[in-house]
Amino acid sequence: TYDSAAFVIHEPYYYDPDFANMGFWTRGGIKDCGDMTGTGNRVLYINGTLDGEYYGYHYFYVLGSAIDDKVDMFIGAFPDYGGCFNNIDTLTADGDQLGDVIMGLPEFFTPEDGVSRKLSVGTMWVLHGSKKIPVRLNNVTSTIATPNSISIFPNPVIDYNCKLDLSSIVPQDLEISLYDLLGRKVFSEFITTPFFRVSKPINTSGLSNGTYILEVKGKSIVQRLKLSVLK
Repeated sequence: TYDSAAFVIHEPYYYDPDFANMGFWTRGGIKDCGDMTGTGNRVLYINGTLDGEYYGYHYFYVLGSAIDDKVDMFIGAFPDYGGCFNNIDTLTADGDQLGDVIMGLPEFFTPEDGVSRKLSVGTMWVLHGSKKIPVRLNNVTSTIATPNSISIFPNPVIDYNCKLDLSSIVPQDLEISLYDLLGRKVFSEFITTPFFRVSKPINTSGLSNGTYILEVKGKSIVQRLKLSVLK
């Protein structure tokens, strides 16, 4: 129920103030889009909005054994109130065995032509399921992420920068620490993995050549990775 939710899907700005004007459409709804990925995991749809409902967004979340609130696919922004509200339903659009959906955008305007444009003429979209939709699932039975759920690339580092892949991590507060082989902490930073974060740059310009241990700790993950620096 509203006051005792088992899980909350947060709007984008909850994790990143850069998305302060982006939220969920108050006239929208939640729809089950079926298996659009071919993996047996159903897809959840939520209508989004930007700049006071002037632009329409469309968010899709791949459900696994446990839901997270990181967007797996989105479409937008559609100008001129380009939201579908609750006008979305499943259909069979082809024979590829992947779920498809049809969307109506009733308030969509005709494009600006320099003279005039027709209001609320509407349009219709058919979205085909695709195996290119990213599927990142959580383990509902464990508080520790599965091995190799995060990674560093490139590794070894041959210049001054590498990136920590956080694309499979549920949004949360993380402590990122780097230790040398003697156990001395040479770097530490606290971050929050926001709505659209997929990687975190790690600056290695001040490190000597050698092997280090990168530790990532959060509410649902404790993982250590070996990092080699070769300059």
